[in-house]
Amino acid sequence: MMGILTFMAPMAIQADSLLNGDVELGIMFWSGAVPVNYDAFSGRLCLEASSTEKVAIVEPWHPFGVVAGQTYVFSAWVRAPQEPCLTGISLRPSRGDGQEIILQPLTEIGATWTRISGSYTAAEGETAVRICFTHKCESGKGTLLLDDLHVNAPITELRQPDIDHHALMEEDSRQGHDLDRAYQVNGQKIDVVLFDLDELRRQGKTIPNELYADVENTGKELRRQWWELCSKREEFMMHHSRANADNGAIESFREQISAFEKYAAAEAQRIEGLSSELRKWLVYSRKPVQKDMRENRFMLVADYEWSHWGEDRLAYPGRCMNAEYEAKSANDLGLDLVTLLIHPIKPEQRKIFAEAFSRYCQAPFLVWSTDAVFHKRDMVSEFYFHNLEQLNEDTERFLDQYRKYPGFAGIQVDEPWVIDGRIDDILKNDWADYLARRSDYLQENRVENPRETPEWKIFKSQFLGQHLKRVLDMLDNKQIMTSICIMPTYEHGDPGRSPYVNSCRHLPIAGTDLYRNGSTIEGFHLQLFRSAMRDGRIWLLPGGTFSCKTPDNYKRSISNGIVHADGIHMWTNTYFSKYRDANQFWRYGAGRATLDDRKRSELFNWYPWGWEVMRERYHYAKQHADTLARRKSLADVALLVSERTRFLCPSQRYWNSCLATYNELVGMNQPFNAVFLEVMTEEKLKQYRVLVAPNLTAMTPVEIALLEKYTEGGGILLATPDFGTLDEWGRPAAAIPSFGMRFDSSEINTGLQEYNVSFSRRLIPSALQQLTSVVKANSRMPYQVVGLPFGVEVQIQKNSQGKILIQLLDYVGQPEITGHRLLNTATGEEVPLPPFHIHDMIIL
Repeated sequence: MMGILTFMAPMAIQADSLLNGDVELGIMFWSGAVPVNYDAFSGRLCLEASSTEKVAIVEPWHPFGVVAGQTYVFSAWVRAPQEPCLTGISLRPSRGDGQEIILQPLTEIGATWTRISGSYTAAEGETAVRICFTHKCESGKGTLLLDDLHVNAPITELRQPDIDHHALMEEDSRQGHDLDRAYQVNGQKIDVVLFDLDELRRQGKTIPNELYADVENTGKELRRQWWELCSKREEFMMHHSRANADNGAIESFREQISAFEKYAAAEAQRIEGLSSELRKWLVYSRKPVQKDMRENRFMLVADYEWSHWGEDRLAYPGRCMNAEYEAKSANDLGLDLVTLLIHPIKPEQRKIFAEAFSRYCQAPFLVWSTDAVFHKRDMVSEFYFHNLEQLNEDTERFLDQYRKYPGFAGIQVDEPWVIDGRIDDILKNDWADYLARRSDYLQENRVENPRETPEWKIFKSQFLGQHLKRVLDMLDNKQIMTSICIMPTYEHGDPGRSPYVNSCRHLPIAGTDLYRNGSTIEGFHLQLFRSAMRDGRIWLLPGGTFSCKTPDNYKRSISNGIVHADGIHMWTNTYFSKYRDANQFWRYGAGRATLDDRKRSELFNWYPWGWEVMRERYHYAKQHADTLARRKSLADVALLVSERTRFLCPSQRYWNSCLATYNELVGMNQPFNAVFLEVMTEEKLKQYRVLVAPNLTAMTPVEIALLEKYTEGGGILLATPDFGTLDEWGRPAAAIPSFGMRFDSSEINTGLQEYNVSFSRRLIPSALQQLTSVVKANSRMPYQVVGLPFGVEVQIQKNSQGKILIQLLDYVGQPEITGHRLLNTATGEEVPLPPFHIHDMIIL
């Protein structure tokens, strides 16, 4: 099958250049590829994209503006380093029939850099087009590199005027950089004073109440005035366009910003002067690094990154980075561990950031391994799969940069993958060995092409799991603490890139970075992740306010980690910071709203309430850190999920049915677990009185025998009529299991609903009725919470101290949950429970 990968370019605002056409700003303004720092045609970076076995339509950030009658020439330098491929240029107009127009037919490209180009004359009424570079290779597994992507047209004939990016720095009325900069610089100074006063109090020093209140109130007033001006700025930008600017209003607004700058600077100077004597001899103490610190308590972690893709990105001022503030804010959150991401890594940035966290942050820090010392800046690149000696050498060079810092404790590893097209040649001998071990079994079952069955994905995940174990063993020998982030791949894309079941088999601790934060999908993934980790510890890596767009949803996401995980690792201060980043969140680029990678205005990827929500949740978890450690669910109902069936169902039908069932179990306030069939044993199944298995079609004989024995022992299995209709390779089963109960239909998922984002998948009424009847008749939990509305998840857990925890998590968003009661099912006694909002935990 041919693989097709389409890249779409963002809108240009200046002749002879697409925004970031030279790729030196990294991924900025591009979708569908990743920046790499090797073999660029010019400069330091180029784009790398891998084709897949399916057509991939990658949307651009913006269309390209055109003027009717004018001719435009689009070009790029490309090369195919792995195998020859066909590459061409096409576009799709925004008007008319929207049909694709071929600018340059597909041309064979080899391993040397080649320029491709195509011209287009804009039709009458045309205002914008989407330009794309298309890549096809016979195997569907090739890689394409792109660099110097350009469009040529006379400046005077462009619809958008030529924009002087440096001049934009002076346009405070439109961008408000001076407003943000004044708030960041001076607000951080005031907060540093407040953090120091808190630390002095912790050390037993007497702090005058009047001074503390003055510092605290000054910070609040600065924030109030800044946010008021931010609101005016938004209103101003909506009513005063470039074409219809009110110069008087512009001047007045600039004067307000100037006055705020002077006020903020004076207040920061005053506060620093008042507190200087008290703070002069303050020394921050560091917690000792305990080897088992992640084992015995609920861990609170956060990611701090230095700037973004450069301090002068498109000549915008960038974040006013105060490393002292960042380090001390970690103490204010009560963090147990910090991860540092410094990009692009420069010696001066590394020195400032690492020294600040070593001096002021009381928690040890890990450093993300996205460093130039590693191949493709990736410690878990496929390059190291059979080059552990080279990995060891590169790791030593990485560690040498940080070992001298007292706060340094280890390495944070990001998203190991096994992606088709990159690993075929690398793993061909390993694949042959795998097939040799399985040859008798495969021949006995007449499996002629195992590569086209789940065997290939299972092999890849087993190899990845073994490789990660070797990497961890290497780092353990160096006495280096390691944390690994595993990317979830079941919901979208190829589920075989980093599947949980085998990839996580040997990991003592790992996190997963979910993007459907604050929803039942987040909880679903976390439960499956815990199942795959066996006895390992799991962390939730939520994306801060990048993904959560309301305070309640943000609180719900963090609470999801409190309910289902062993720790929370918040990514990243770009989104959770108290201070807006003027670089990342500028409102208009050349007069147009700037969008993030999910087509939303970048301004709205940051919220002033984010810090307060995170701080409250982290402090709550800190208060209960020992109670939340080493919990075990007491649920006697389980949703049974098969990774193998997910491999065989690219249409998402299976995944959506599982999600719909998960939603209904949450909705009916039933304690339950979501578990992988692949990790179940006879002993583990003893916990459950009821197993629910929607659309579980493909199983091995061992799995079938396990479930049959479970039902023979009195366990209840509720499955759809298509249960076991396929063998483990996806072929019609020779014999279909008859044990267990069945839903009336295999089509139990209602499809996409608009009721609530957390309940977008529901069961059809008859299936819901059957599920409710079976679960309620057979579950025997020692406690129940009665009187709850639909959509409140209930989890009952027991911790290592023997305490019973009742977790309540509202996914619907009620203003307040009241009137619910704790029922002791043995005695029938009911005890009223206090009202709560979003999350509550009752400790018995």
